Amino acid sequence: MTQTNTTTTPTWQELAGDKPELDLFLVCDTTGSMGTYLPALQASLRQVFALAKLMYHDRLKVHIVSFKDYCDGDMVLSSVSRRQGRNDAIVKFVDDLRPTGGGDWPEAVKTALNFVVATVDELRAQAASGSAIVFLYTDAPPHHATTQSNNMTKEMTAIAANPAYRAGHDWCSIQKTLREADIPVFTFHSPLRNGANAHASPSFYALLGPVVVLPTLSSTVITKATIGLLLQLMDEEVDEMPEFARTSYFHGTTPFNETLIVPMRMPFTFASIPAMHERLDALLPLFAHDAGFRNLVMKTFEVIFRPDNIAAVTYNPVFGKLWRLACRQRLDPRLDDLTTQLSRCVDALPADGKALVQEWLIASYDDSARIQGLVDAAPAGAVFVMAAGAPTVAGKHLRSLARAPTAGALASVTSILSHLQLYATATLATDDGTPGYLPSTLSNDDLFACLPHLVCPGTSFSRRGAAVLALLCCLSDHTLLKARAEAYLASIRGSWLPFELVIEFPEIVSTEFIQLLYRGRAHLTEHEQAVYTQLYLVHRLRCAATKDVGVTLGFSPTKTQLWPDTKARCRVCAYETSCSLMVEADLCAMCVTYGDDAPRLQAETVVVGDTSHLVECVDCHGVYAVLQVHQLATHPKCWYCRTNQLTPAPKIECHTCLNSYVDPAGLYKQQCNDDTDGLWTCPVCVTAPSRGTEASLTTLSALVLENAALLEHFGWSRSPSAFLAMALDPKISLLKMFTTKYDDLMSATDDSPSSTPEVRVGGKRAHGADGLVTKVRSLVLTEALRDVCNLCFEDHSLATLHSACGRCATKCCDSCLSRWYGAVQPGKMVLASNLGCPFCRRVPTLGVLRKHNRQACALVASKMTWCAEMYYGWCLGCYKVKELAERNCAVEPPVDVETFRCNECIDGGGEPNVCPGCFVETEKTGGCNHMTCVCGQHWCFACGAGFATADDVYDHLYEVHRGIGNDQ
Repeated sequence: MTQTNTTTTPTWQELAGDKPELDLFLVCDTTGSMGTYLPALQASLRQVFALAKLMYHDRLKVHIVSFKDYCDGDMVLSSVSRRQGRNDAIVKFVDDLRPTGGGDWPEAVKTALNFVVATVDELRAQAASGSAIVFLYTDAPPHHATTQSNNMTKEMTAIAANPAYRAGHDWCSIQKTLREADIPVFTFHSPLRNGANAHASPSFYALLGPVVVLPTLSSTVITKATIGLLLQLMDEEVDEMPEFARTSYFHGTTPFNETLIVPMRMPFTFASIPAMHERLDALLPLFAHDAGFRNLVMKTFEVIFRPDNIAAVTYNPVFGKLWRLACRQRLDPRLDDLTTQLSRCVDALPADGKALVQEWLIASYDDSARIQGLVDAAPAGAVFVMAAGAPTVAGKHLRSLARAPTAGALASVTSILSHLQLYATATLATDDGTPGYLPSTLSNDDLFACLPHLVCPGTSFSRRGAAVLALLCCLSDHTLLKARAEAYLASIRGSWLPFELVIEFPEIVSTEFIQLLYRGRAHLTEHEQAVYTQLYLVHRLRCAATKDVGVTLGFSPTKTQLWPDTKARCRVCAYETSCSLMVEADLCAMCVTYGDDAPRLQAETVVVGDTSHLVECVDCHGVYAVLQVHQLATHPKCWYCRTNQLTPAPKIECHTCLNSYVDPAGLYKQQCNDDTDGLWTCPVCVTAPSRGTEASLTTLSALVLENAALLEHFGWSRSPSAFLAMALDPKISLLKMFTTKYDDLMSATDDSPSSTPEVRVGGKRAHGADGLVTKVRSLVLTEALRDVCNLCFEDHSLATLHSACGRCATKCCDSCLSRWYGAVQPGKMVLASNLGCPFCRRVPTLGVLRKHNRQACALVASKMTWCAEMYYGWCLGCYKVKELAERNCAVEPPVDVETFRCNECIDGGGEPNVCPGCFVETEKTGGCNHMTCVCGQHWCFACGAGFATADDVYDHLYEVHRGIGNDQ
């Protein structure tokens, strides 16, 4: 018979069990002398109140008691109680406290303490309370004969008139009553006053119980002292707080005499109170399954994550653990708000406050206690230990593994694996006693989660981090852990990559994750394998997009060159004319077009012999001859494309160079016969075969965009064009691709293409299609997608390398291009070379220059003649490049010039222009061409056009004038 384990973790309320309720009285002096103390105390009270419910399972009932003095009328005493009021009522009461009243030094604290005793009596009569405790915050003594009190008689009368105030007016009587009623009192006194009576006030409170004289009055100090005391009363361990001390006083004689007080500073330690005992670490297991407790934690952090309150959670590591658990609630919409709130809160803190919170956040990752428990509970066996002297790794690098397995994070984890040793036994431990080893008998879940502890004590991994670590063990064939890693990954397969929640966990489709999981896809489900295979191919395709691919194409003729050609005689003009211009077997296009004028034109343009001026149509890429070469001033277009004929140009393809010739009369085609197997060879390939083909470069992206069928060799045969439009669009992130373009992403099939498609580059058929397909596959799947920058010669990814000028194929990194083009600055010396490409020396494209030096666009647009004997500078007046100094006159290049102005600008100023708004003549003495007139009109000084905003003017300057300077 199988016995079912029905044990369940208790809820937050059940954990309190039958423990008695506690009443905490926070008694506050709110007179005028508390002007500095009270604002800080208010912030502390809000913090204590927020944490009290969390720490005591709602069995701690907070009472706020405010007292003043009997010169303040009805305002002597006010209070609010959690037993009668809501939480917001208590918060409002605290916020409304004001430091007012109090006519002399002593205050009505005796009345406040009598009120506490009376309230406790009433609660105990109702059996509602088992224990009570008082935290007293003050800066003044009680009314007493020695404290020169003006209101002592009024207080004595008021206390005597209230039968519930059984503690009376005598201070010793009050002390006795509190002791007999088992109501301990802890006093937080303001810093001591200067003068003869410095210790008079705190010495009174020392009779009631421990006194803490605060070193300064800030919410951070008050909160730290209060929470530190509360935690000790709960029997929780607290780090030493040397800035605080208990102060005790011994009185030698009576009556009271200040000179006989002997103060003693004692350590800030307190005995716990059994009724207040709580185990805060017991709260941690509740977070996962108790929704009510989880909501309370979230609400508490919402109150605490404010600059005035944040210090409250930094004094016990359990609060940090709770925050770490909250951070794992990625699906909870409140987490984003809390994270933002915490970030803003930290930004608003002073330097010491930031350091305190940062230290708390770091400590919140410490999982030493749980690891200690796992080690203690593990059966005996061999242990895993880091090799002696192994390098240490920062915890933040290890923790980043689950979110972004970057090279640094993977290197950190590899450091663990490479130095891991297995010993029969070990007794290593950290300074706090945490074991420095892990038993090999731990479960796979616990082992891979806790392995980081060996290199960074207290650090553990989440499920995803542990899975990534196990995957690395498999990929590296780790001798000690591979078998266990494979078993672990098999046990969690399909459960640690939440694709259905990818919006909340976007890191699972980050490039780092994609690259790693593609390598380890054998340990994933079939669906996961398919997803990461497709995402990996997209990532590689994007990285390789700018990679140059060498292709061989048929020759591209230019009009100035003569090329071998075949000609026929026209029956009308009797001139030998290229077959590409014969509209009939014996009639040329010149005669059809120009009629009787054709012979004269032929005589002027004739090329004797079997050569012609050949060109290639930019639309259909048909090769044809040009006679009137001097009239061809645009891109060549054949007659069929130029006149938009519905019937395409008749062409024939050369089987050698793969160029197509325009063949209107079919004369080229007549050269095909049985001896040539019906294939035609063009005159160029027959006469000068070396000129028939030429090498060319294209980018991978251009190649696949023009030949979408190439993607069939990667499986995308159903919609290759749609896939390409998605994959090569830089605006579509991998996350967006997965969420909004899922069908296109996953459109791959296992079908292999039956044949190699025809490959075209720039509209022309490329040679060696099979080799190109192999080259493309190699680029996308296996080649290292990196190259060197041709300026700094550092290694960079292809995606970060760009054409040096936008025209040539030489690639450089952005930083080098910015240094090169950015060297040209207004007011400084200008080198002509910096206004051109460092390699091909052509003027860079507008896009390149706008990216790296927007201001210089105007300079390259203006045409100027450079003289080798002169230094040049960028004039701040006319915004042009002008002569700066003669090279013969300057000993050294004037590189230090910062505010150069040319002679014309210094002597005469510029030409005036008219504002299009008010038509007033305006003279520009310097700067850019954006004008802002006193009438409010924005306008362009270069052309006088008016605009509504400054941004509109600048857009106009770059689009029309190629820069913000004067390009006239």
